[in-house]
Amino acid sequence: MEAHDYAEGVSSSGNKAWIDLIIKSEADGDTPPSPGAVFFRWEFRDQAAMDAFVANELPPGFALAPTQFLESDDPEGVHCLLLMLYNAGGGSIVDGARAEWDVFVSPPKGADPDAPVRPRYMIIQALSEKVSFDPVTLLSRANPLSYKFEGNNVVASIGERKEDGSEVTVFEASFPKPDPNTSTVMRWTAEMAIANDYMHWTNGVYDEIVYNATTYNWEGYFIDTAQTMITDNSHWAQYLKPGLKDATFYVNTLEYVASPLANLESEFLDVTPEERANLIAFKNNGHQRGIMHRDVEEMFLGQGDAYVGSRVANETPSTFYNFEITDPSGLEAALDLPAGHSLAPIRIFEDGAEGYYLTLSVLQFEDAIEGMRAQWSVYVDDGSGRPQQRVIDLMTADVGIDPVSIINLPSKVRHSLAGGVLSTRLSSAAITFDASFNTAGAQDEALTMNWVEAGDNVCYANGVCDKFYYNAETLDTPVHRAADVTVNAFATPWSQFVSATPSIVFYRDNAQQYAVKRWHNLKVEVEVVPVDGLEGATHNMSGIGTLVGRENNFADSAYAYTGEAAVEGNQLTFVIDQQVVNVLGVSHIYTRGNFDLTTGNGTQTVVDCQGPALMCSNIVPGSEAPYTAQDLNASNRDVITWKVNVEVDLTNFGLADSASTFAATVKK
Repeated sequence: MEAHDYAEGVSSSGNKAWIDLIIKSEADGDTPPSPGAVFFRWEFRDQAAMDAFVANELPPGFALAPTQFLESDDPEGVHCLLLMLYNAGGGSIVDGARAEWDVFVSPPKGADPDAPVRPRYMIIQALSEKVSFDPVTLLSRANPLSYKFEGNNVVASIGERKEDGSEVTVFEASFPKPDPNTSTVMRWTAEMAIANDYMHWTNGVYDEIVYNATTYNWEGYFIDTAQTMITDNSHWAQYLKPGLKDATFYVNTLEYVASPLANLESEFLDVTPEERANLIAFKNNGHQRGIMHRDVEEMFLGQGDAYVGSRVANETPSTFYNFEITDPSGLEAALDLPAGHSLAPIRIFEDGAEGYYLTLSVLQFEDAIEGMRAQWSVYVDDGSGRPQQRVIDLMTADVGIDPVSIINLPSKVRHSLAGGVLSTRLSSAAITFDASFNTAGAQDEALTMNWVEAGDNVCYANGVCDKFYYNAETLDTPVHRAADVTVNAFATPWSQFVSATPSIVFYRDNAQQYAVKRWHNLKVEVEVVPVDGLEGATHNMSGIGTLVGRENNFADSAYAYTGEAAVEGNQLTFVIDQQVVNVLGVSHIYTRGNFDLTTGNGTQTVVDCQGPALMCSNIVPGSEAPYTAQDLNASNRDVITWKVNVEVDLTNFGLADSASTFAATVKK
């Protein structure tokens, strides 16, 4: 219900939408397999080229920003232009092959929450294989793109379809797939990931992005540029040195979550009043809310997951007490970990030592009914080699929900900051804990990327896991390590396996934004009642139709109707599968309804919509509307015909005319 309630509150002034953006790789196991994402990087030709680029291509007030993209880059950063090629899948914003030309920019102060301190990605051009959404064009046209394996090579062909329908080849590339046994290993930086926090476009609009360790904490490979063949006919080649600086290749799938059109009220947008109004209309017409409702529906059917946005304000700082595990094998046996799982050593601070730890995390999610929570966790490896947290006990100040006990009854959880002293007092049938420390004298520390990654998947004793996505406020904002901690009481079921006092205690006082998939690996398949049959059907349904825009052709569609009907007395009851074909793809809208064969008046209810998210985002299952059969001819009950012609308001795409004809023919 948390996900349902969150989706219900999505609006331009309410809850943020959070929508999947998955960048595929061979690790997905698809047939045919997809290459992982590649980044080509070029240096600017000279300072004059950089100056010209800023003047000609960037919105007012934005400057190019030096960025440490790879760990091997100069720590002070470099100026580069990038082309990212990938295949999107499983997401709701883009799909298919995609090419994005990017630069790192320094936005003017106020243009995003951290501007101009942090460099940001700016997408200066995006081309997609399929129609997609972006803040510059709203709906972009489909272009001739491909990004695939051909034998041992990765081959890309990027074409652009012009207004007149002609096609031009913008970019082509071919390179050998990196061999893990011989290719040079490389790593991206946290700064590269953080640049995604506010993904700017050339009109100043940004999408807010959160991510996990798949972006910043996995190794990739350098591509052998000597064996890379490139033909660059792009607009951007004029600013660049002719040879590649480098090219890097992901072997893992990347998981992003986006909240599109996040700053439409900003004074820094380079848009006309009409363009701003169109963007606001597109955001507010139910698109984002509809996508999130669709995710909730799939979650209830056991077919997918849904996001909730969660924030930790840290007005009372989140605090982490870390006890060294002195007997890892003993605790591992006592916890009875699942087969294939083992306790994992982890290094908490960049300048610290690796060890086995039991962590008590005390924090509060904003607006959570449970209030303050105290979570006891260990770090485990499930056999993948990636760290994750495993919750071995959860205490909450008020009644909460968790996948183990379902209803988590309150414990004594007291956590407060007063007079510069942070105090934690916990009490339950099995646990007593009382500790405090002065915040004065605390030292800033950088957390390791492995420790942050361990929070990506927080799993409970029964194996059900929450999946977290976050931004720089979690990834690289320093925490504060307490200088001295007083422990007055410490009694737990695991005390014999751990040190009597915590070896590392730190706290956060910066707010943190998350997008969370609760219980994401719990899939309970629900049998869906078919929508293509009607009990007691006497007639077969058929029909065709069109949708034609008056102002543009973005939504122009062709309809094909199939289904069944039952005629009893003067009432016709129907179930219809409406196939819709347009530039976005193919969708199916399933409806049930009835009307009077004398007046033509009745009602229609939406059962479901299946197809691309952009096509189904405004189709609400369960919604009911009047139905009017026009030009109804029921004189021959063996063949009943009618029309439905209506005017449709497509909000920011203007008005359109929908015209359909139907026939109900008696079954033979």
